[in-house]
Amino acid sequence: MNVKDLLMPYEEYVKLDIRPAYVYTIKKDGQKLVYYGSTHSNDPIHPQFADIKRHWERFLTDTVGQNRVAMNEGGPRSIPSDDVSAVVSDAEAGLLTWLATAEAGVEIMSPEPNRNEEFEELSRTFTVDEIEYYYFARNIVQWHRKKGQSSFTDYMGRYFDRRRQQVADEAVLSVRSMTELHKRWFGGDLDKSHRDFFYSITNPCFLSTRINHVARDSSNVRDVHIVQQIKTAWDHGKSIFVVFGFSHAVIEEPALRLLLKEKAGKTEESFRHVA
Repeated sequence: MNVKDLLMPYEEYVKLDIRPAYVYTIKKDGQKLVYYGSTHSNDPIHPQFADIKRHWERFLTDTVGQNRVAMNEGGPRSIPSDDVSAVVSDAEAGLLTWLATAEAGVEIMSPEPNRNEEFEELSRTFTVDEIEYYYFARNIVQWHRKKGQSSFTDYMGRYFDRRRQQVADEAVLSVRSMTELHKRWFGGDLDKSHRDFFYSITNPCFLSTRINHVARDSSNVRDVHIVQQIKTAWDHGKSIFVVFGFSHAVIEEPALRLLLKEKAGKTEESFRHVA
């Protein structure tokens, strides 16, 4: 069964009027999946973080004595010293890492695909320049979300250092090269303060630029891999608590309900909650 065919198509998703948080539960014979679809925020006072904690505590209570795993977005995170610093540093992924490791001793993993595997998949359709510019533009959006925790130069310097460890061809990996691509494709100077522009071109819901197409294919590659990792953990008898951006939660839901239902039988309806 092709997992991609089971995902909600973006053409359907963009017609929905859904806002975070989007939360649903699937149960089977005491086994439980809780999927919390969040908004991305590094603000510790955002109400969703108290809401995540409430759902987490309920999950722990409902799965006492079970084999459990927590799954966060964006790769493994370092274990933070407290919940506030967790959010400031790594948003929802940081909080879940803190809840699972520092508080509950629950296994945590990130079901994201390997970046090189994702890159290889995207390179079947897009050029290296297009893919790397997409990753760069996405990091500009993330830098804005950090609210001045580090300078643009420092933030991007760390990003490119990490990226150079992952690729063989480093020629395109610099702010200067990205600036040149930006000017060639968009006809003006790169303005890092223009957050809305970078958000719009990295949003997979739109297809107005070539970079939007990269974003959509990237999201599809990630969603397929995330669903596969959840299914594997489920088949190993684990109860699972997932926190990802709410679009992933919505788009993956049909696939998860069908795939887990192969063993799971009857499932609960979605619970939609606006934080």
